[in-house]
Amino acid sequence: GIRDVRMSRGLGDVYKRQLELRMYILIKAKLASMFELKEYYTLDEALKLYALYRMDMDIQNGKAEEMRERRE
Repeated sequence: GIRDVRMSRGLGDVYKRQLELRMYILIKAKLASMFELKEYYTLDEALKLYALYRMDMDIQNGKAEEMRERRE
């Protein structure tokens, strides 16, 4: 009923904020401009670019952690 509609709307707002944050991260990392995200990328492509960026960051962080452990 009504509660389900509110819950659905709330989840939609959370999803929208997550998308906005991911797009902001892409812009901040200089992987894409706001113009490029709006004009050239589909949402799916932008999310894939974000996923690749996060994977690269995870790999870099893992390598840095390994180097710290070797020093100890």
